[in-house]
Amino acid sequence: MAKEISVADGYATLVRPDSRTNIISASFTRPSDTNAYADGDAVNNSTSAPVAMSFKGVGRAEGYGAVLFAALLKKSTATTTNASFRLFLFCGSSAPTPANDNAAYSMGATDGANLLGWVDFSSSGWYAGTNFAVCQGTVNGDRIALAALTGGTCYGLLQAKAAYTPGSAEQFTVELFILQD
Repeated sequence: MAKEISVADGYATLVRPDSRTNIISASFTRPSDTNAYADGDAVNNSTSAPVAMSFKGVGRAEGYGAVLFAALLKKSTATTTNASFRLFLFCGSSAPTPANDNAAYSMGATDGANLLGWVDFSSSGWYAGTNFAVCQGTVNGDRIALAALTGGTCYGLLQAKAAYTPGSAEQFTVELFILQD
């Protein structure tokens, strides 16, 4: 039996009474170069054999899902000039096909069919500390339903949305704040 509870920003969503909030994360280290990204370039772990970010534990068990209501992007440098990114989120029987780091990313039809939504991280939303920066993202459509079709795993691809100059071997971590079924 479902009951109504208040979730993020005063919206109400029907959820199971045993639902819970959780944070799942995925990280990668980009290549050891400082080549600037252009708007639309892939940001990932390799210039020759990239791997999509893997968010494990979306659902508490096989067949369960979750609702994404917030996200953070953290990086290991304090540079925030033009640090504007989009995180595409997918759930499907396999991981999406990423473009090589610093190459233009264009989503194919198969990946498009498994696209659940995206989160934008604005260049004006960063807090920079000593050797790190963090940005709270804007979830497209306010929330994204994450269907855990792959044993509780969803995938992410990060795309630059401005001419960003990265740090060499810069580390990126994405944290997804979810309400699990």
